[in-house]
This record gives sequence, structure tokens and C-alpha cells, in this order.
Amino acid sequence: MHPTLKRQLKHIYGDPKNTPANLEELVNAISETYEGFDKDRKMIERSIDISSHELSEANQKLRQEKAKIELEVQKRTDELRRKVEDLEKYEEITTGRELKMVELKEQIRNLIEENQKLKANSNSNQTTI
Repeated sequence: MHPTLKRQLKHIYGDPKNTPANLEELVNAISETYEGFDKDRKMIERSIDISSHELSEANQKLRQEKAKIELEVQKRTDELRRKVEDLEKYEEITTGRELKMVELKEQIRNLIEENQKLKANSNSNQTTI
């Protein structure tokens, strides 16, 4: 007999043995029902324990993967930062060079103009002589 049913019958009849005989079949059916519920409850508790354990393991694996990914992201971010710095230095160097070339071209143009003026003045001076 199921302990809960035994306790209930003791409460009602003082002793489960004092339960009327005509209720024996009903008492047995109730006891089997209680035992079935206990069996179902234990199976559900076992399933929950297994699921909980599996979830804990999966969660731990996810944490480890997250840590690996974060480390890789940091590594790649640092690498990109270095490459951006290199590109900025390259841009600074090439821009400076380009500006210097523009300045030199202007100086060459001015020198060519000055040279042409000098030639023209020289030619006009020779013509007057």
C-alpha cells in the first residue's frame, strides 16, 4: 500500500486495517494510482536532471567558444588597427611627396617663363645693337 494512502486511511479509520472490506478494491486502485504518479514524477525528475546537466554542459561549451571568439576578434582588431596606422603613415608620406612635386612643377614653370623672358630680352638687346 502506498504510504500516502496508508496515512490517509490511518487518519480516517485510526488504523488502515480497520478499512471496510468492501473498499479493498477501491483502496488498491487508489494505491496503484498513487504509485503510478510517483513513478511518473520520478521519471520527470530524472528527465529534468538529465536535461539540466546537458544544458549546463552546452552552456559551458558556449562560454568557452565565446571566449575563443572574443580573443580572435581582439586579435583581428589589433591587426586591423596596425594596418590602418600603416596606411595612414603611407598616406602622409605620399601626400607630402605629391605636394612637393606640385611645388617643384610650379618652380620649373616659373623658371621656364623666366628663362623665356631672359631669352626674349637678350634677343631684343641684340637686335638693337
